[in-house]
Amino acid sequence: FCLVFIFGLFQGIVGWWLVKSGLQDNPYVSAYILAFHLTNALIIFSILFWLSLVIYFGKENKNNTIKFTKYIFQFSLILIFLTIISGAFMAGTDAGKSFNTFPFMNEQFIPEGYYLSEYGWKNTFENTVAINFNHRWLAIFTFLFISSIIIYLLIFKKEKYNYFSLFLVLITLSLQISLGILTLVYEVPLSYASLHQTNAVLLLASMLFAYYKLIYK
Repeated sequence: FCLVFIFGLFQGIVGWWLVKSGLQDNPYVSAYILAFHLTNALIIFSILFWLSLVIYFGKENKNNTIKFTKYIFQFSLILIFLTIISGAFMAGTDAGKSFNTFPFMNEQFIPEGYYLSEYGWKNTFENTVAINFNHRWLAIFTFLFISSIIIYLLIFKKEKYNYFSLFLVLITLSLQISLGILTLVYEVPLSYASLHQTNAVLLLASMLFAYYKLIYK
C-alpha cells in the first residue's frame, strides 16, 4: 500500500505537469508527458487490481504450473502494456487521423515518410506516420500472439486452466482489435476512441486475472 501511495503521489505531480504544459501560449499537451502519465496510471491500476485478486481469491501456489507458460503470460502482459503506451503517442500526436485505411497505409505496407532523417531516433515518438504504423502492427502482433496462445491452451493442453479467464482474454482482445480498426477507419470519432481506450484497460485486467489464475488456485 505504501508503493501505491508513492505512485499515486507521483501521478498527481505528473498530472499537474501535464495540465500545466498545455496552458502556455500555444495550448498543447506533450505526447511524452501523456504517455508517462498513462504508464504510471497503468502501474497503479495493475498493483491495485492484483491486490484485489489476492484479497478476494487468496494466494495458494500451483506447484504444477509450467514455467514456460508463466513466461508466455508475462510476455503477453508486456505486449499489452507496450501497445497501450504506443496508443498514448497515437492520441498525443493525432496520428490516428492520418492514413485511415487498414491494413495498408496509402496502399503501402511501409508508407512513405516512415523514416525522416531530421527526426532520427525520435521517429518512433514524433513522426506521426511511424507512430501510426508501429501502433497498428504492434497491436496486430499482440492480437495474433495472445489469441494463438489462448486457443492452443484451450484446445490442446491437458493441464487444468481457468477457462473462464482465458475466454475473457479472448473476448476483450477481439473487441480491442475491432474497436481499434473502427476507430482508425472512421477517423477517430470520440465514441470509438473512448471505447477503445476503456477496453484497453479491461484487456490488461483480464490478462492479469488469467495470469493470476494460472499461478494461484
